[in-house]
Amino acid sequence: MKGRAGCQGALRIGAALIVFWPLVGSAQPANSWLERLDTNGDGAVDLGEVRHARGVVFDRLDTDHDGFLSRDELAAARKPRRNATAQPGSRLLVRADADKDGRISRDEFLALAGQTMKRRDRNGDGRITADELPPPRPRQPSRP
Repeated sequence: MKGRAGCQGALRIGAALIVFWPLVGSAQPANSWLERLDTNGDGAVDLGEVRHARGVVFDRLDTDHDGFLSRDELAAARKPRRNATAQPGSRLLVRADADKDGRISRDEFLALAGQTMKRRDRNGDGRITADELPPPRPRQPSRP
């Protein structure tokens, strides 16, 4: 049985996948994503679980604890991809910054949970199950 710290660590990893999966693709199999976010163990992820995971990620990314995510905080959270044309975090900033003030508030960040549910919940039952997740992307071979 996992201890509290182990569960929180797994939740943080899963929450990070929710946030950055649309930006950089998932390195984890879809079932791993589901298992990490399914905090009640019912085999599905609901809006509450997605919102909770996003809240954990927001708290982790908000390194200056001002209640907002800046472009610099988003850039620091992930490594830039090779041949990336946009600034790191800029796509997320455009998607989430509803009031266009150049930063993402906690409420704006949590609002993305609803978008995640709409995109992933193919049958509209309010729960994301393994059969609704895309297949994992094949790993790219490492370049020397």
